[in-house]
Amino acid sequence: DCTGHGISAAMLTIVNISLLNEYFAAANEVGNNAEFDRYFDPASILETLRANVKKTLNARSNETIAMSGMDMAMMVHKKGDSEVRFAGANRPLYVVREDKELVEIKPVRNPIASYVNEKVFETHNFEYKDSDMFYMFSDGMTDQFSVDGATKLKTKGLKEILVKHSAEEEQLQKKSIMEDFNKFRGRAEQLDDFILVGVRGSSL
Repeated sequence: DCTGHGISAAMLTIVNISLLNEYFAAANEVGNNAEFDRYFDPASILETLRANVKKTLNARSNETIAMSGMDMAMMVHKKGDSEVRFAGANRPLYVVREDKELVEIKPVRNPIASYVNEKVFETHNFEYKDSDMFYMFSDGMTDQFSVDGATKLKTKGLKEILVKHSAEEEQLQKKSIMEDFNKFRGRAEQLDDFILVGVRGSSL
């Protein structure tokens, strides 16, 4: 989720996509070995992106700069592994268990950008079950106002929607979640673009 609107955000999105493509092209060149695994540590990916974004934008953290950057949630799974790896830059990972328990894997509160109080991104490793549902999303959903303009959906409202539909098949979930979101929004204008990614553990 790139900060800003219009042309500036679009250009930043293109820069970040290009940097990601370069990163994974370099990773694939080393082949399937220990070095290859190092490339796919999500915190390392976010750190590399941050360094390259700062270099590309010619920004230094001790200067007052325009807020140009990106929030990202990244989950990595190697085929055959019993665990997943996650790192977030201002965006969390939600895991909904079979018993409807929602576990929040919190991000580092930093953007992928030049930032005054930079913190090192962290990788979280944890085992999963086939029945688990994983959700990653941008803040466009949680920032949405209701039809009367009095309240936002916020993380509490989104969590309730996700838990409610977590047992459904993924494509049905997509329909059900959007129906609930649009019911909350009503005739209110959609505040921001957004993305929600959901995947079942058995699909990894």
